[in-house]
Amino acid sequence: MFSRAHHKIAAVGLAILVLLAVALSACGESSPAALTHAEFMRETEGVCIELLGDRDPYLVVAQAPSTPAGREARIVKAKLLPQLRQGAAELAELTPPEKDERRVARLLVLFKKGIRTVAADPFTLVTGVAFAGAEVEFQKFGLAACSQI
Repeated sequence: MFSRAHHKIAAVGLAILVLLAVALSACGESSPAALTHAEFMRETEGVCIELLGDRDPYLVVAQAPSTPAGREARIVKAKLLPQLRQGAAELAELTPPEKDERRVARLLVLFKKGIRTVAADPFTLVTGVAFAGAEVEFQKFGLAACSQI
């Protein structure tokens, strides 16, 4: 009924389907490899340095004595808050070494708490109150740039 060529084609097709199924099932299972402590520190500081560089021009305007309070709040909400949220998302994507996981989770909680504080009251960013707890913990962990947020 079927020739030998048909059986070979069917076997090759079946093999390709099995390989595709195995490859696709493996795609969803991979998790990012944990960074070494040094790699994690370097990556985290890089995110914070970028965040500070993006933030500073807006913060200077917001803190200027000539800036009305309403405009100051608008600058913080429109420009700085999205940057802070993006920074938190980037930090959350980094996979710390297992020994640092709990401490890093605590740092992220404090950082996100600071963001919520700024969202509720933009002036807490300008006065430095919003991230006071996070800044201390970042400093203790050895993340100098992050402690300046």
